[in-house]
Amino acid sequence: MSVYFIPLFTLPDIIDAPGEYLTRGGDRVMIDCASTRHNYGCVGSYLVCGTAEKWHKSGRILATSETRNDIVCKAPCEAAATSPPELSQCRLLGSGGNGQRAAAGSAR
Repeated sequence: MSVYFIPLFTLPDIIDAPGEYLTRGGDRVMIDCASTRHNYGCVGSYLVCGTAEKWHKSGRILATSETRNDIVCKAPCEAAATSPPELSQCRLLGSGGNGQRAAAGSAR
């Protein structure tokens, strides 16, 4: 295990199963394979362009900073708007202002 992953250990798990998720920038992604390990084993692609990507189970692409491509919550149903996630769709988790979000109503 690399020291690089240490900042990710305390973050909540956002990706817990294959399915559609939203990024911080509002893009929809399809996760095809979810990993419970501290690696970038959550594999999927952006629905709008098909570009492949890998995420940590916390939704992060990078261990040391947040990006607009980090996954922040499960996607609402297809009939919902595709704008960036709102607090009504996702709730902020924890204190410390890390900006991580999880699906509303999910148990932690």
